[in-house]
Amino acid sequence: MALQRATALTAAFVVGRTVWPDHWAWVVLSAHLVSGGARSRGDVLVKGTWRTLGAAAGTLAAGALPGTVGPRSDTTVVLIFAVLAAGTWLRELSYAYWAACVTAALCLLHDWFGQDPGDLLRTRPAGIAAGALIGLAASWLVLPIRTAAVARARTAAALAGLGELLEADWHDVCAVRRARARFAHGVDQLGLAVAPLRVLAALPAPGQPRACPALEAWSALQGCAGPADELADAVTAAPADLAGNPAVTGRRARAAAHALAVRRAIGRRPPPPDGPPADAPDPTGTPAAPGPAVRTALDALTALDTRLDALTRLYPPRQAPSAASVTVR
Repeated sequence: MALQRATALTAAFVVGRTVWPDHWAWVVLSAHLVSGGARSRGDVLVKGTWRTLGAAAGTLAAGALPGTVGPRSDTTVVLIFAVLAAGTWLRELSYAYWAACVTAALCLLHDWFGQDPGDLLRTRPAGIAAGALIGLAASWLVLPIRTAAVARARTAAALAGLGELLEADWHDVCAVRRARARFAHGVDQLGLAVAPLRVLAALPAPGQPRACPALEAWSALQGCAGPADELADAVTAAPADLAGNPAVTGRRARAAAHALAVRRAIGRRPPPPDGPPADAPDPTGTPAAPGPAVRTALDALTALDTRLDALTRLYPPRQAPSAASVTVR
């Protein structure tokens, strides 16, 4: 990522100083914002597109603003801060809003000084587009980071948090809460990684829509969040009852083995040779009248196991090499 940013900034300095010597900073800033902190190639593509479209939209909107208030007007100052505040708030929805609001605020600032932005507003979108293209080229040509690879790694990290919840000492309530928080954080991080894929999937395209394993994995893990919270709440409410219940112990071991098998499949490793199989029955039957915490835990563990089936279909287990295929040299 550092090499990508260094390449993008170097190229942006050269292009900016050559084409727009008075406004070269726009090219450099745009390349820095697009390539800096990017999680993957898809993230750079979406950020660059939103920044360019936002600047263009801000330019069109700002075309009607000059001369409407007058120079040195207090109303112009209020409008500048209002536009920037709106851009800060809307930035969480899309980066395009921030680029549009900054361009509109720049036009208002020139209006306050009594200047006609004119060519300046046409130069700014061009410089932003050039910087975005430079950042995009650097992210795709210099040690590119594939979005699918990032999503795959973060799926495994989220499953590690889920496995920690299932394998924790349920007598230690603090450890259970930490594991739940780690799993929730992992799902959130996966959501950030697949955000560009969600944008691309929403665009109209000819033909049948293509399946996206990363989005399906994110959806499956989102479905695990509710049962994981219910399980953690049940463990917090009655840790001794759940830790000593045979039915809960068996179903918990099955779900933990299932999560571990999916993690190893994501890492392209064979499933673990030991441990209960994913379809192993509970060692004992469910008590005739289990308590509310036990019922909640059993239902949550069953729901987790069911949702992990979706991840198993996305990442089927890799078969371990047979003894006959191993050659001893």
